[in-house]
Order: sequence, then C-alpha cells, then structure tokens
Amino acid sequence: EAVQRSTQRLALSQLVMANSIASLRAIGNIDWRDFVEGASLAEAILRRDPAGVYGAMTFGTRDRYRHVIEGLARRSRKSELEVATAAVDAATVDAVKTGPTGLGAHIGYHLIDEGREALEASLGYRSPIAERLRRLAHAVPSAAYLGAISILTAIALTVLLRPLDGAAGWGALFALLLAIGPAADIAVAVVNQLVTLLFPPSRLPRLDFTGRVPPAQRTAVVVPILLGSVQAVEDALEHLEAQYLANDDPEIRFALLGDFVDADQPTMPGDDAIVAAGMSGVKRLNAVYREKDPTSSPFYFFMRPRRLNVVDQKWMGWERKRGKLADFNAFVLGGGAEAFSYLEGDIAWLHAVRFVITLDSDTVLPRDAAITLIGTMAHPLNRAVFEEQVGRVTRGYGIMQPRVSVSLASANGSRFAAIFSGHPGVDPYTTAVSDVYQDLFAEGTYTGKGIYDVAAFEAATAGRFPENSLLSHDLIEGSFARAALVTDVEVFDDYPTRYLTSTRRLHRWIRGDWQLLPWLVSEIPGPRGRGVNPLAPVSRWKMLDNMRRSLTPVLTLAWLVAGWSLLPHAGLRWASYALGAFAFPWLAPLAISALRPPRGESWRPYYAGLAHDASSNVQQLAIMLVMLPHQALVAADAIVRTIYRVAGSHRRMLEWQTASHVERSSVGGRGPVWRLMASAVGLAAALLLLMWWHSTTHGASTAGWLVLGGLTTIWLLSPEIAYALSAPRVRRELELAPEERNDALRYARTHWAYFDQLATAETHWLIPDNFQETPSPIVAARTSPTNIG
Repeated sequence: EAVQRSTQRLALSQLVMANSIASLRAIGNIDWRDFVEGASLAEAILRRDPAGVYGAMTFGTRDRYRHVIEGLARRSRKSELEVATAAVDAATVDAVKTGPTGLGAHIGYHLIDEGREALEASLGYRSPIAERLRRLAHAVPSAAYLGAISILTAIALTVLLRPLDGAAGWGALFALLLAIGPAADIAVAVVNQLVTLLFPPSRLPRLDFTGRVPPAQRTAVVVPILLGSVQAVEDALEHLEAQYLANDDPEIRFALLGDFVDADQPTMPGDDAIVAAGMSGVKRLNAVYREKDPTSSPFYFFMRPRRLNVVDQKWMGWERKRGKLADFNAFVLGGGAEAFSYLEGDIAWLHAVRFVITLDSDTVLPRDAAITLIGTMAHPLNRAVFEEQVGRVTRGYGIMQPRVSVSLASANGSRFAAIFSGHPGVDPYTTAVSDVYQDLFAEGTYTGKGIYDVAAFEAATAGRFPENSLLSHDLIEGSFARAALVTDVEVFDDYPTRYLTSTRRLHRWIRGDWQLLPWLVSEIPGPRGRGVNPLAPVSRWKMLDNMRRSLTPVLTLAWLVAGWSLLPHAGLRWASYALGAFAFPWLAPLAISALRPPRGESWRPYYAGLAHDASSNVQQLAIMLVMLPHQALVAADAIVRTIYRVAGSHRRMLEWQTASHVERSSVGGRGPVWRLMASAVGLAAALLLLMWWHSTTHGASTAGWLVLGGLTTIWLLSPEIAYALSAPRVRRELELAPEERNDALRYARTHWAYFDQLATAETHWLIPDNFQETPSPIVAARTSPTNIG
C-alpha cells in the first residue's frame, strides 16, 4: 500500500508539473495585445471611428484611449460601452459637419483633446480635485509657472539676504542685484521638479507604420554638414549609411547637405575633390542597395556654393545650417534648385516629401526611430495648423524633437565625459520621461535634431528672420513652428571628451542665446523691417531663461567675492549662502526624489539609481566649483561679444565650428591647457588676494580660513584638474602568463575538435557507435596534460 501511494503521488506530481509547464508555455505564446483587444467590448465600438484612424494607430495609443474610457466610466456611473458609444457618436456628429478628415471626426479629439470637456459634460463626469487643479494649470500655464517662480524667487531672496542683518543703503542694493540670479536658479529648480512630480509624462498619439510608411508620409533624413576634406565626406557617407540600415523603408531616403568651409574666395583648390568624393560615394551606395530593390535610390548628395557674406567679407554657405535646410525645403516644395551647385540622386522622388528628419553629423538614429517619429507626426491630432493672422503654428506641431541621449562610446572617452554625460547607452525599453514644458505647456524645446512638416515649417519660418542674425536658430524656429518633445523616442549624440571642447561649445551656445535678445520685446526684426512679436509667453521665457542661466557663474563668482570682501558684514556667512545657492540646483532634485517613495517599482533599484545620480551630481557640482572662475570668464566673454555684435558691429554673427572639428582641434596637452586657462588662473589669484586681504585685516574664523584655503587650492590648480579630467581613458591590457596561455589554447582546441567531429552534416548531432571505445577530445585532453591539440 505504501509503495502504491508513493507511485500515485509521484505520478500526480509529474502530471501537475507537466501541466504547469505546458500552461506556462501556452501563456508565453499568447499575443496578449490581440487577446485583450479581442476580449474588449469597447474595442469593437472604437473601431467604428468615423475618421478611420483608430485601427491604424499603435497598440500603445489605442490602449491609452481604452484607459481614458475606463476612467470616464469609473467616475460618471456609465459603462465602458456607453462611454465608447458616446465618443463615437460625438465624432460622427462632427464628421457630418466637417467631413472625415476634420479633427472632430476622430474619436481621439473627444477622448484626449479639446473635445473631452463636452464629452465629460454629456456623461455627467465628476473630475477629482487633483485633476481639476492640473487642468487649471494647463488652462493658464504661463501664469501658473511664472507666478510660482516669482513667488519662490522672492522667498529665496529673503533667505539669501539674511546676512545683511538689517543693513541698508548701496551695500544692500548691491547684494540684492548679485543674489537675484542664484535665487532664480533655486526657484526654477524647485518649480521644475514639482512639475515633473505632479504632472504625468506627456505621450503623443501615434500611427503604426511598422509595416511600411505610406507614400503620403514620404520622408527625407538629412544631415547638414560642413565638408572640409575628402575624408570628411567619406566619414559622413559612412555615418549616413548606418542610419539607413537602421531605418530601412522605401519611403525614407537619406541626404547629405554639404557646405564648403569658409574662405576668402569663392573657390578653393580642394573643392573639386570634395565634390567628386560626394558624388561618386552616393552613386556607389545607390548601386549597392539598388541590387536589393531596383526601384530604390536611397541616398542623395547636395552641395551649395559659397556666397559672399558682405558684412564679414567671407565666402561661406548662406546662413549655415539654417540656410541649408531652408534651401532644401524650397527645393522639396518645387523651387530653389539654383541654391545647390551639385546634386546627385533621384531628384523627382523628393518633390513628394512631406516630412524631413534633420540630424547632426554625429547623431545616431536608432533602429526604427525614424518610422516612430513619422507615425507620431502623421497622427491627425498632431497635425500642424498655421494661422496667418497670428504668424505661427497655433495647434498641433510643425516640429517634433526626440529625446537626445549621449552615446556610450563618447561617454567613456574620458572621466569628464563620464561624469557629465548622465546615463549613456541604449535603453532597451521605450519609456516616456517628464519634461516641464511638454507636460505643462504641451510644447517642447527644439534643439536641432528632429522631424518637421515641410509645408508647415516653411509657412511659419520662411522669410521670418533677417539675414546674418541667427547663430542658434533652433529655439526660435521651434517657437514659430511649435515644437513637441517626443520623450519615448531617443537619438544619441557624442559628448565632448575634453573640458575645453565643452567650454568652446558652451561659448557658442551662449552667443546664440544672447543673439535672440531682439525677439524678447514687443516688436521684432524681420527682413522687411520690424513687426509685432507673435511669440507666446512661454517661448520668450525659454529665451530669457537661457540667458539667465548663462549669467549664473558670473553672478555666483561676483557674489562669493563681494560677500567675503565688500558687502555689509562680509565674511564666511555670505560665502556659505553663495555656495549653498550655487549647489542647490544639483542637490534639490535629489532631496525631493529621496523623500518621494517610488510608485509602481521596487524600492531597492529606485534608491540604487538615486545613489548613482547623487554621485554624478556631487561630482558635477565639485567640477563646476573648481572651474567657476573660468566658466565666469567664458560666459562674460560670450555675452559681451554678442551684445556688442548685436547692437553695434553686426559682424561675425555666424561665427561657428562643427562639434567634430572642435573636438579634433581642441588641445590635449598639459601646457596648452594651462596657457588657455591662464586668464582664469589670473582672475582667481586676484580675487583670492582680495578675499585674503579682507580676512587678514578684519579677522576670520578657522572655518573661514579653511574655506579660503580650499578655494585657493582648487582655483589655482583648475587647469591641472581640467587636464586630468580630459585625459582619454586607457584600458588596461590583460596578458596571460605562458602556462595560462597554453591552457587557454588547449581548451580552445579541444572544444573546436569536439564540434568538428560531432556537429557535422554526416553525424547530424548523433553520437557515433564507437564513442565509448574512442575517448572524446575533451576526455583525451583531461587524461593527457601535455596534449595541446
């Protein structure tokens, strides 16, 4: 009886395990997307979308619509079927009025867009308090955002000016002027963090083009670039080919938009070789890939001639990158062929292009990222609407900017790049991240890499700006064409490996930001004179905020020195407040994130990631404090130069170098680094002497002397620190000892012999009959230590 029970128990266990494994396998093989949509009664109703858009959307967008219906049903005492029917009925009514192509004909307009309020009223929906507050902020985003910043700036000022201890007069006014910039930094950091906590990440609806991009959404991927040599052309074409292989589709093609480098005459000796390399390279690529598809010629080469810049007396590409894109857009729309002196490729195909994806020369477009961007841009709710009377896009988006991350290779190029590059690498999961402007204002910030609607972009920007006036044109173009940030699509850029390379790029960015000063006032410049400024308040704030941030190192350094030597009650207390304000933007987000427990994820990886962020933030803060005198000099130089050029000389407004050229031309030796940072060392020495003199004459505490000593050390040694941080990372070579090498070779040889004998076409993975009689190579290797083969 015991044996029988044991046998039955064993059989039952085997049956249960077999059924469990079979069930898990069956569950793993189920396409849950099809299962969920097939089991959803609301899905069948939503498929009756009068615009015919619902079924063409991605699963994620359809799932978002279904979740909206669940939420509406939960708080309106209606069933999901009734809510879905009401949405379809509302879209049907609008389709009768405007036709199936109208916005209201799509059910999404009533679920996630402007038509939702009317739908909620018809359902008797009762919104929770938190949702009401968020909608109020969305209704008046500028007032909510800028009002919060103003209030917090005033609060921060009252704290930062406490060392005055009731002092008044010119000293108090001077302290107020110096502290207002850091106080604004504190306020902006707090408000931005609160927005990302209180508002969910914005996701834009998207069409599903994974099978194939429709001909109506034809897209060109272009790389505007300065070409100074044949090698530069070859590198650019190799990079372009890589982007094509990752985003292969018959309706997506790739073009190189080239300019010659600046010169003192219209042509230079090496120009013909550059053109020949570009033309022949594109012909070769098209011939190679035409074998796969005889009807396709996926590559293009455009080259513009130099034109005389009368102000600078230089021969250069007209308006640089902005000019290349403007000329290409005009060409796509049927004109502007005279702007290019050399063209190679299937030109007729381009005249039906609707979207353009523009990339920098080092931007990596991951697999299917182009298709995803096109699907987002093509969704009806994202379609750009340009209002002639207003002078800009007022609904939808003319530009979409993907999230830009740092490539893994460049992030590991040096210690400096590793610290400042954030979280490099490819995220295996598609995630949406918070962005203040996109989440609150439903607008993003265009930084020069993204997709745009050619017709809408040209309507909003063509003939809008005076010539020779814009270096950083991306932000203002995004303001007129209305940009969106697509946070769940990611592209990758290289990060500068050297500190001085990053500083030169920062200098160019600051000059570009301050060139937008004329667009902050009520009347703005144009090619035919001044006109009314149509920009939204948030667009002007973005420009002003960039300028404010560039002033931070100048004001912080001035406040730190003045607080130690010139302000009332000068001493360590002022210095501690200045250093605390300087550190606040790095440390405040960490504190808020640490106090907010994670939702929907495990605590351990959350706080492990937070610890990594804390380490990076502290290192960044330390480096910026070390480089504070140099950063202040760089910012002050860029600001003064730009104000002089904008208000007076109007020369060298387009002074610019490509990121790759700056990286190659940047110095890396210790001597050149010290020479280029000598002015910062001299400034630091002079300021430190002033602070030491005041501390000596007025007395200082032990802590004060320690702080002064620390600042003296790091500021005077800042070039050496910059040199050490910029040194390329060298991987330590690992070499095996002779006996380890022999063992490794023996193991490799025996493994190869094993598969060579047993994994052949004759054996079909069967064990030979004489396997037991003849030891296997592995057995032979074990029994014969001297056998290396």
